[in-house]
Amino acid sequence: MALRNLDLQAQTLYAELLERVLTDTIPPFASRASRAFVSKEVKGRRYWYVQYRDVKAMRQVYLGPETDQLLSIIESIRKSALDHSEGLEKRRQLCSALVAMGAASWPPAIMRVCERLAAQGMFSSGAILVGTLAYGLSGVVLGFRFRAANAMTNDLDFSFNPALELALPDAPETDVPSAIDSLRMGFVPALSLKSDNASTSFRVRGSDLRVDFLTTLRRSGKPVFMKRFNTAALPLPYMDYLIQAPLKAVIPFDAGILANIPNPAHFAVHKLILSTLRPTREEAKARKDIEQASDVFEALIETRPDDANGAVKDAWGRGPKWRKALQTGFRRMNKQRRETAEKLAQGAPIFGKIATH
Repeated sequence: MALRNLDLQAQTLYAELLERVLTDTIPPFASRASRAFVSKEVKGRRYWYVQYRDVKAMRQVYLGPETDQLLSIIESIRKSALDHSEGLEKRRQLCSALVAMGAASWPPAIMRVCERLAAQGMFSSGAILVGTLAYGLSGVVLGFRFRAANAMTNDLDFSFNPALELALPDAPETDVPSAIDSLRMGFVPALSLKSDNASTSFRVRGSDLRVDFLTTLRRSGKPVFMKRFNTAALPLPYMDYLIQAPLKAVIPFDAGILANIPNPAHFAVHKLILSTLRPTREEAKARKDIEQASDVFEALIETRPDDANGAVKDAWGRGPKWRKALQTGFRRMNKQRRETAEKLAQGAPIFGKIATH
């Protein structure tokens, strides 16, 4: 079944919503005259901030690592003539319209958790939303209505990049356990079997609702305590690749939740590789990985083929282990979603090479 595009009006409304929500992250007292967009380079990467002066001192609000998308948003905000005095009600109208037009949406329970953590500074401190919610939002970002069955989830997955500790030395701390507990939804820590009682997950007894915290793989493989968030995160392989170039996205819930998600091309490659790591008992999850990777790749081939090629070339160039995983994942896709595999081999030359190896 072919993917369905979000119509042009929906894509235009989403662009307006993203600009409004991002602009609203700038403190209201930081007037146009007193604010400036500034950047700093940390270990070869450039990060952007809004800088402003309040009554006490010069302050900065983190926007994210430099990407073409973020630079475009910054330029749009600089030139914007939108009246943001309409505030939250206008944003709620935009969110409702987007969902009605087919943008991805999720049950209120999981959105309450995401909204609370966002309000406590998770995303402004650099956390990245990964997993199925990132899949659904990738569809909105790319202008597509992804299959609802592939977007269904009761999991919230967040990833942290330890390198941001250097880029965000003054970022506020987010007490994740307290924020989750304040919802009074019955969440309890799920103790890890790999460490001394370091919990990297919270779940609701008698429910599938779960929140997981992840990070890049360390040598020991043990959970890493993230002081800024007062929680531990589980290191996973290939995570550094997934989160290396995140984008800004808005979850169309209530007045919109500003989140960080992986670059869609990296998300698709990561899902392709992840499908090869699942044990036999998780075959259903492996099939869902392929479905999600296929949907995102199809959208990329239609809208951003260079992104797909670039992401795969990056992964292919990381060594034999990566190449083997890509080959195995592509073979799985060819069996499960043959039409998608053929489109990729035609539209993304690097996949044509992988198919012949």
